[in-house]
Amino acid sequence: MLLRTIGKSIPIDRDKKILFFLYLNVLLKGINPFSNKLYFSFTKNNNRLIYSADGVINHGGIVDRMKGILTTYYLSQKNNFAFHIYHNSPLSFSEVWHNEKVNLEKIKLNPFKFRVIFISTLSKLEKFSNNNSLVNNKTYLIYCAENILAHQYPNGKWEAKTRHLFNELIASGDHKIDTLLNEKYATLFYDKIDVVHYRCLNYFDDFDDSKLKPVSKDAKDKLLSSIINDAKKTYNGNSNKIFISDSRYLLKSLKENGFRVFSLESTKHMDNKGHKKEEYLNAYLENHLITKAKNVTSYILFHKEKPFNSHFAYYPSIIGASKFYKLGINVNDFSICNLEITK
Repeated sequence: MLLRTIGKSIPIDRDKKILFFLYLNVLLKGINPFSNKLYFSFTKNNNRLIYSADGVINHGGIVDRMKGILTTYYLSQKNNFAFHIYHNSPLSFSEVWHNEKVNLEKIKLNPFKFRVIFISTLSKLEKFSNNNSLVNNKTYLIYCAENILAHQYPNGKWEAKTRHLFNELIASGDHKIDTLLNEKYATLFYDKIDVVHYRCLNYFDDFDDSKLKPVSKDAKDKLLSSIINDAKKTYNGNSNKIFISDSRYLLKSLKENGFRVFSLESTKHMDNKGHKKEEYLNAYLENHLITKAKNVTSYILFHKEKPFNSHFAYYPSIIGASKFYKLGINVNDFSICNLEITK
């Protein structure tokens, strides 16, 4: 609370405030003799790039974090720096993927040999990658939720580059979420499935990942009925379709109407701390399932002219080289439209 109060009182732009807050957090933890996650040491630093998701700020969801990891990995290769992941909020990244040389549970920093990098947008990442050179014998803590390849290559090329970089990184460790998916859902025929995804945000008042107000009770019933009727019209008779969503309310109704639902187990957004580990892992399982699909159709619910730009289904479809379709459902009139697929 004290750090946030101090940050809000500083008359500078938002990104600089966040950067100041991150530096102050490192300083306070580093000098705290009881801190067991981050501490200062005057030993020589190696050249290190560390992707950081420590819960000090919001880091975004599963895909935002993967973008940041891939960006940090890419920069480490480009600059011949050691690559590390320091991801302990809301769970250790070792629960998802593990390489004992990459994953860190603790950080040891030389107080005079580190720098915090906070990058909030793709344009700022482009500026950073073009104008910044990394200094030797320093550790860089990277807070980033953007994919550096998305600005370096045109459409059609950055997707393939991203898939290659992801597969290269994943192959270097134990992909635990893939093992868990195969163990829990061994009966799925990955080579035949299509995934239908509904990103409902909080319109059904059952997924607390946004400040969006849920629709009214009457509108909720009408919206649900409209989605179910469209699904019956579009997907009935297609047993290879597997449905996923951030709304368990919608999934329960889909299952009651005979559709093949991946799971009704609770999921939580990565920035919503304090829930069970299994709820975050369930979200990872849904996300990873998409990489196994031949075709992915993602519906984004919205009420404004410009819909929320969700990449939850898009990025895993890139990793799996799936055909991807993006549609919008207007919660005001229930109309369905094509949406632009953006970086």
